[in-house]
Amino acid sequence: AGAAAGGTDEWTTLRFDGGGAGGGAGGEGDGDDDDETTHSQLRTFLPHSLMWLIQRDFLEGGVREMVADALKPVDNPSGDKHVDELNRIRTSLTALAKNSTAFGLKQPHLQRTKLCDLKDTELDATYVKQRTKLSKLVLEHAKAKDGLGDLLDRGGNGGVGAGGGKYMTGPTLAALIERSVKALNEGDFPSAGNVVDSFNRDALERHLGTYAAALESVALPAREEALRSEHERAASAATAAFKKERFGRGRVTTASLKTRLQEMYDARVEKNAFASGRECEQSAGACEDGLVALQTMRLPSLHKFEHEASACKAIWDKKCIGPSREIYAARLERTANRERAAFMQSYNARLLNGLLVGSIAGIVIFRFLFKVGILELASWALFGMLEITPKLYITPGESMFDSRWWNLAAGAWEVAAYNPFVDMTILGPLLGGGLVALLVWVRVRACVLAVAPYCPCLGSCFRCCLRRLGRKGQRGADKRKVARHRDLDV
Repeated sequence: AGAAAGGTDEWTTLRFDGGGAGGGAGGEGDGDDDDETTHSQLRTFLPHSLMWLIQRDFLEGGVREMVADALKPVDNPSGDKHVDELNRIRTSLTALAKNSTAFGLKQPHLQRTKLCDLKDTELDATYVKQRTKLSKLVLEHAKAKDGLGDLLDRGGNGGVGAGGGKYMTGPTLAALIERSVKALNEGDFPSAGNVVDSFNRDALERHLGTYAAALESVALPAREEALRSEHERAASAATAAFKKERFGRGRVTTASLKTRLQEMYDARVEKNAFASGRECEQSAGACEDGLVALQTMRLPSLHKFEHEASACKAIWDKKCIGPSREIYAARLERTANRERAAFMQSYNARLLNGLLVGSIAGIVIFRFLFKVGILELASWALFGMLEITPKLYITPGESMFDSRWWNLAAGAWEVAAYNPFVDMTILGPLLGGGLVALLVWVRVRACVLAVAPYCPCLGSCFRCCLRRLGRKGQRGADKRKVARHRDLDV
């Protein structure tokens, strides 16, 4: 009260009359703070009881009435500033403790300069009785500050949490004083506002750290909904805890906490966007490269193209999450449509060329290797149809590739070329190589059998090979014997 009367505005941050801060540091940025929480915290620090001790030689009337009269505000018709300030102090002192009383003591001895040397027996008997009564009255009204230790224990690393527990203890009070002195020395001009701001600043930084840890727990890239949900949960918890721990009024407000939380969230959102763009770019690039590589498929298969495109899209769906997903989804869809159209343009042409090569191969095989007339004729018919039919579609917009028989042929090829059991892209070269090896073996064997009667060395070598293969070459030998006997008979 003396500091307030002297004009120090910092003490207005701890007014006890339930009103707003009058000026200085106490009036800044508190519009969104919970007054009920602030008043509850103030009540934790306020005394449960207040006793006015008056010591005079002559006391006229009761001391309680004397104190009550002294604390009554006086009229100020002239609007004097000093009178207003004193009235405010009287109001604050009245509200300081609801359980207020007064006690009067007479002077213990006439020789006041020797009071420290006098024994109790030398003091006035009435004074000794009054002093004993005063001691009992103080012990009767004094109560431990319930909950104050818990409030100070939340002081973080400032040294206040010295095991105070529920009640204020000696170690807790000592730590509180040390921290208060440190907070006073932090500012250029020591004031009570420095202490309040120091406590609140520590609480703010502590809850900002808790909020940052909560955001860090969300792995990036993450969906925007998940990041926003975690932000709202962590920000709400941090704000509620800060309101509960924040003491008094000052520059460190709930609004400043919300501003810092929003800045941290915006930074995290930007970091998530960067991580999402990088991951989606890598996944989409790999998928696009795979679609381009399908254009050079050895054996064209539309089913395989669609299967590979779907598998690539599934991998992209799993990896690409976050704010960049929509952008890269549209890009990947355009790429898939473009590559599918390009594949279809070359698909029919490559299939037609494959049928032409197959028909020519059938003509050669069934004419020179295996003389099967009906199959050779069918190969010639297929070759002629493939050469002539495309030229019969002269109407614009019409094509052989749109005809029913071509679609049936393409469907049969798709079933044979790619299905859940066979992939001709992998198995085709093996089958082709095996077929060529079989044809070579058949022709070599036929040539050897034809030349063997005229070349005994070759014939014996061939019979040796047949015996190793588990077959007997008796048939050729019997034929040669019959031929020799015929020659002899002739």
